[in-house]
Amino acid sequence: MQFSNPYRIDRRPGLYVALICAGAGVAAGADGNWPRWRGPNDNAVVEQALPVAWSDTSNVVWKAALPGRGCSTPVVWDGKIVLTAPVDGRDGVLRWKTNLQDRFGPDALVWDIGTSPALTEKDVVVNVMNGTNSHLAAFDRATGVAHWSVPRNYACAFETDQGYTTPIVLPFAGRESLLVWNAEHLTVHDAADGATLWDCGGLNPEARSNWPPVSSPVILGDTVVVPYGRGKLLHGLRLAGRGDVTGKALLWSRNDTGSYVPTPLAYKGKVFLLRDRSEVDCIDPATGRTEWTGLFEKNATAFYASPVIAGGRTIRSRALCRTPARRVTSRTAWSSATCRCVP
Repeated sequence: MQFSNPYRIDRRPGLYVALICAGAGVAAGADGNWPRWRGPNDNAVVEQALPVAWSDTSNVVWKAALPGRGCSTPVVWDGKIVLTAPVDGRDGVLRWKTNLQDRFGPDALVWDIGTSPALTEKDVVVNVMNGTNSHLAAFDRATGVAHWSVPRNYACAFETDQGYTTPIVLPFAGRESLLVWNAEHLTVHDAADGATLWDCGGLNPEARSNWPPVSSPVILGDTVVVPYGRGKLLHGLRLAGRGDVTGKALLWSRNDTGSYVPTPLAYKGKVFLLRDRSEVDCIDPATGRTEWTGLFEKNATAFYASPVIAGGRTIRSRALCRTPARRVTSRTAWSSATCRCVP
């Protein structure tokens, strides 16, 4: 799919997809696969324990040079790792493509497209959160034929309709559905045709501008926790009822914590927030109360990558810094520096 900002300089002339045989050190879902951004269950949790420290010589099964620097999340499927990196004049085997700007208009996003595709049973779904011309669109996984697209536009404050979140596939009302967060509204759509099944607005009560949704929501049972407002707001909503549930679904709200870029973790009945400046909050999703808080080591750079839990430990990375692992069981959790990211 093609979606680029015509005013942004693009120094990536080609996109190279590499397939590398995976060793025994790769852990993912029950079948060993990690098919998309936050894993097979969209929760970024791996039950298997992974090493909490590694170096050039320890806890490394193998390593291979990459053809370029990539920013997307690798996926694992059938013993292979699939990743993307820019390479001059080289392309992978192209199955199909579609130009989202031709279909839905020029890219108006300040930070360019950041959403990841979501795979349903039949389609690959893209959330084009492009200001006043936003759409949810589904394409056949094998052929790229457009199955459906529905507009998703709301009157809202400036930049709050420019989103970077990723849809979540979930069962709702007895059918495969999609949970979408953007433009001050959390919505559920039928995966078969995009029809809106559930809609909750009112999540920016003071109509604050310049609050683009970046961090995606997380689900625990029938509760959805939605971070918002550049890390200043956090909402808990009940996934119940049908139609417009604005004013009915909200369980609690907070204006003193949240997550701007990293998506929270939902793990063992709790929600873990990794805030931009090293803070960690453990939240009770039923009440919104903070169970405990912690702090990773301070650094000049903010956290942007979303954390992963593996074997009860959080693993998170920060640009050009160290990647620590930390237990998530109590306030007295420990952390240990493990490696340095090399550009």
